[in-house]
Amino acid sequence: MTLKTLQRRWQEKGKYKYYKDEGDKPYKFNYRMTQGVAACATTGKLRKIFGENWKEAIAETYRLNNTRKGQKTVAQMVDDVWNVCLPLRSKDKLKHWAQLKSSTR
Repeated sequence: MTLKTLQRRWQEKGKYKYYKDEGDKPYKFNYRMTQGVAACATTGKLRKIFGENWKEAIAETYRLNNTRKGQKTVAQMVDDVWNVCLPLRSKDKLKHWAQLKSSTR
């Protein structure tokens, strides 16, 4: 997938440009329109573990879903898991964390 493919989904056609290109457009990007976008390994692994609806699956099993202001949103729970996945390089440490925080021990 290229950045241009993503831009078509994000913005109205023709209203964006590479910031160094000539012309005036309301949306400017710091990548050329033909720049490739790498797949995210973390998202791929989460999909492999939880399935296509990985965000909802995380929300269903995540135990730390309450805050002083009420229940966390799905996005907040996914952020919690995401922020742990990135720094933990050891599969054993990640598995241990997941077992502690999951309701399906």
